Amino acid sequence: MATPVSLSVPASRPPTMQTINDTAGLSAILDQLRASQAWQNANNQSTAVEQVQHGSEAPSVAALLSQLNPIQAVSQPVASVPATAQPDIRYLTFQQALPKLSQLDSAVLAAIQQLKRDQEKLERDLFAERVAIRTKYEAKVTVAQNKARLIGANGVSKHEAEMISRAYEKELKQFDTERALLAWEQLVAKQQSALAQLNVPVMFPTTERTDRERQQRVMHVVEGLLPHSV
Repeated sequence: MATPVSLSVPASRPPTMQTINDTAGLSAILDQLRASQAWQNANNQSTAVEQVQHGSEAPSVAALLSQLNPIQAVSQPVASVPATAQPDIRYLTFQQALPKLSQLDSAVLAAIQQLKRDQEKLERDLFAERVAIRTKYEAKVTVAQNKARLIGANGVSKHEAEMISRAYEKELKQFDTERALLAWEQLVAKQQSALAQLNVPVMFPTTERTDRERQQRVMHVVEGLLPHSV
């Protein structure tokens, strides 16, 4: 007798005497028998075969199985259960990011401290450049006043004063848009990339307002974790 095939998925219910006598449903019964552990155990006992044949003129299932070609059992690969996907730390909420901030080690905090120093230096440099522009035009006003005194005029003329004022406002605006804001955006992008490489939550290069607001809230907390000594 051929050994019944052991299938990976068990039958939903064992075969009954009524379905065994049903020739049309014999194929389904065989499939159920092959998947039934109870049938595999009973197949090695002669009493089980006699019980299947009792009271039926139809060929026994055991006899039908003996006429089948031996079927080689096919082992079904067990599908691996994928690991639970971890949330992307870039898109955590502020509340979700808080526990991870407490896990930042000293090396990460030291790197963030250096980023903070670089930012403070840029702020000082930009402020100094802006002050230099104002100082330059204050000097122009002083020169104009001295000229007015030399020619006996009652102060700087309105026309010359407006020219100096317009030139000062134009250069100041040009500095703010083409120097200060550009340098600041470059610094922010550099900081975002560096913090992302340090695996700081919610940090990644972005210009979206909501993302940056979330990043600012996180960095406010991180600054409180930095050592006070610079």
